[in-house]
Amino acid sequence: MKTKYTAILFDVGGTLIYANPSIGDIYAKEAQKFGININGSDAYKSFMKAWDEVRNFWNQPLYYGSNECDAKNFWYRVVYECFISYTSDQVIDSIFNNLFNHFAKAKSWNVYSDVYKILSYLKEKGYILGIVSNWDYRLSNILDGLYLTPYFNSIIISYAVGVEKPNSGIFKIALDRIKQEANNVLYIGNSYNEDYIPSQNIGIDCLLLKRDTPSNNKDKTNCISSLDEVIKFLEFH
Repeated sequence: MKTKYTAILFDVGGTLIYANPSIGDIYAKEAQKFGININGSDAYKSFMKAWDEVRNFWNQPLYYGSNECDAKNFWYRVVYECFISYTSDQVIDSIFNNLFNHFAKAKSWNVYSDVYKILSYLKEKGYILGIVSNWDYRLSNILDGLYLTPYFNSIIISYAVGVEKPNSGIFKIALDRIKQEANNVLYIGNSYNEDYIPSQNIGIDCLLLKRDTPSNNKDKTNCISSLDEVIKFLEFH
């Protein structure tokens, strides 16, 4: 199969792995241990509202930090804003510690059913494979625990390089690391603003992964609904 691409890079959350049970269900279950009456749907709405608010007012260079302390500061603020209307600071401290430790474990995450297959296929075909992800220091152990690390020639995580998407600088670091030109690299991610735009801005083609959504190109982006579609895409590029 002839293709112009020599390397394929991937986002992680929502692209390769997902929380199981859902983030809302996990937050609700933890809160219920401390007498907070909330269901998964409401917990997720509260989480998303808190996440947006904290990000909007965050005054540090990185959301997810460059070390354990920075990461905990960000995620504590998210949990605090999520539950402060329900309970006390002391209870929130306990909820936060439990949640932070929970999401550090590989068993708290599932790999999408199409991932191992496509990675094995691409590896066999000789592509250079890499990761470019906004995440904190916990991701390395998660990838190890899910047996994903061996597939990749390079893993770029924001906490380790000091740059987060949508800053295109993180993609420049990835290109330097794998020693490839932008026009020979394909990136696959699930966020238009954090994956598609910044990678395209430096000349990397991007496939926008919209899981559970029929793929179409009406918005002039290369959209796929499953990683299974990557093989067909490569056949024509």
